[in-house]
Parts: sequence; structure tokens; C-alpha cells
Amino acid sequence: MKIIPGTPISIENINEILGGKPTTSLTAYVQFLRKYGGGKVFPNSIKLVEPILLEGPLRAFSVQYFFPLAKIEKESAADVIKRDFDVPFIAIAVISGGDTLVLSLDPSDMGAIWFWSSFGDGVHGTKRRVANSFAELLETFTFIEEQGKTPPWNRMNSVDDAPAVDFLLDL
Repeated sequence: MKIIPGTPISIENINEILGGKPTTSLTAYVQFLRKYGGGKVFPNSIKLVEPILLEGPLRAFSVQYFFPLAKIEKESAADVIKRDFDVPFIAIAVISGGDTLVLSLDPSDMGAIWFWSSFGDGVHGTKRRVANSFAELLETFTFIEEQGKTPPWNRMNSVDDAPAVDFLLDL
């Protein structure tokens, strides 16, 4: 994944936001937070196996950025998201259209990634499971090279130039 990283997050802060010692199903996300702490992602597309029905069918989305620590805490505390999730979760990213990716902290669904949109029936948002884990989510990324010349990526000659870095799982 090509990313302009945020500020790395300490394991103590990670344990705090995850509600205790992380389990193995959260390893990839913990590794990502410790190394990058969030960040802006190179233009990408994640195709969905089944479309999500909003105003029309959503067949793909793109991750705009992964939340830094303060934003994880703020977004996860938002009542508008809380009313749609009756299990523990944290908000981890904003995606195209201003929607949110949520990571489940429920023991029966630990580490699963959910799409959440405030668009719905006016009372509840729309949610749909999009990956079984953060690692699985990363495997679905397709990068859009021709859009890589848009801000903030236009400061680089290629996606391999600073300030972008590759996030590779070392599992």
C-alpha cells in the first residue's frame, strides 16, 4: 500500500484504543498503527464482491486516509455510528463519499472490517462487512496510477519518491 504516513502510535496507546491487549486477529492493524499511525493513501480502488445499495449500487470504494489516534478516538465516540453498531468497534478510515471503515472488536467478529455510511433510512446508517481482517482489506487494494498525480501525490515524480512509503505486512 502506498501511503504518506502519519505519526506512529505507541503500543500502550494502541492497547488503550483496542480495549486491552490486541489479539492475533488484529496483528496487521496493530503493526500498521505502530509503524505509520494512519496516513493518506495513494489513489486506489477496492472492488466489492457484492454491491452495497445506497442511492444506487456501490460496487467499489477508495480509502482516502486511515485515521490517526485522535481521529480514531473522536470518530469511534460519534453517536451516529454507535447507534448502528451494538458491538465494540473502532472507526479506522474515511473512504470515498465521506463514509467510514470500522474495525470490529467483538470477540465473535474480532478484526472484521465493516463499511458504514450515514446514508440510510434517516434513522440508521448502512453497514456491510467488506473484509474478514485488516490484512485481507489490504490485499484487495488496486492502485490507480493515472490518478497518482493528484494532490498530495503530485509532489512526487513517482509513487516511490518521498514522502510516500510502502506498507508491507511483516507477519
